Amino acid sequence: MCLYTSSRVAASVSMFRAYNNSAFTVLFTRSKVAILESPIFHLNTPARLHFDYFVSKGPAKLHFCQDSVMRDLSSCFIISAEGETFGWKHDFIEVLPTDRKLYLIARLDGKGRANVQIDNLELTDIMDHSIC
Repeated sequence: MCLYTSSRVAASVSMFRAYNNSAFTVLFTRSKVAILESPIFHLNTPARLHFDYFVSKGPAKLHFCQDSVMRDLSSCFIISAEGETFGWKHDFIEVLPTDRKLYLIARLDGKGRANVQIDNLELTDIMDHSIC
């Protein structure tokens, strides 16, 4: 979890908390968004950020966003749109040398509550060899 920090989003009381080398958040009606944010970084070659995620007890969507050298939030895409995952899922995103910051955004999709957990963050080269 050394790659990421968590902070509270304005008007939301949810935030990711580090627990047992993973990040965990609870989303609910008054607090629909939590963001896990990387520090600013510089890569000299393309890379991949691998991670596992688990959405339980309700519908939540996971988004990954990237800041590039050209502009903030230059790209955002949905990682999980189906809500509950019914178990751990593995995924990765491509990280380019022009990227400067990454955000993992968990958003409650509807009413109620949802738990979101992120684990096993690992930065690799494009051949999946660990580089960090």
